[in-house]
Order: sequence, then structure tokens, then C-alpha cells
Amino acid sequence: MYVSFTPALDLSTCGDTKDEAIQNMDEAAKLFFETAEERDCLQELLESFGWKWVENDGWIPPSVPLPNGLSLKVNVPVPTSVFSH
Repeated sequence: MYVSFTPALDLSTCGDTKDEAIQNMDEAAKLFFETAEERDCLQELLESFGWKWVENDGWIPPSVPLPNGLSLKVNVPVPTSVFSH
């Protein structure tokens, strides 16, 4: 069993293989964005997770703090339809 987690959206999924867990995360993230858009709360949710709106770049996910002051940039599949503010 493999687990996939993205702190940028506070989502987790799992799968029997690494590829299945990643594929399930892609689908979960897409459903997250679609549902948030349908409910007209995407901006509020992203801001609550630490995302920043940057003109000409769209929504930028937060860096994930790691031990020793390091950080990790999280790539999240953001549908192009959410790049309006």
C-alpha cells in the first residue's frame, strides 16, 4: 500500500502501487478544484492553505517547511480554469 499526501491541499490518497497512489492524487486534486469552483469557495480555500495569488503567474502553492530550515515546493495539478482571481 502506498500513500500520497499533498500538504498544499491537505489531501491524501492511497493505491496498491506508487503509480496508482499518484494517479489517485491527480484525480483527488482535480475533484477538489472542480468542487471548490462549483461551490464558489476556491479562493477562500486556497488562501486558507497558504496559497498566494501572483499576477501573470496565477495561484502559487505554499512551500512546505522541513527540518533544518529547508523547504519543499509542492507541485499540484491546478486546472487552467482556476487561473483567474
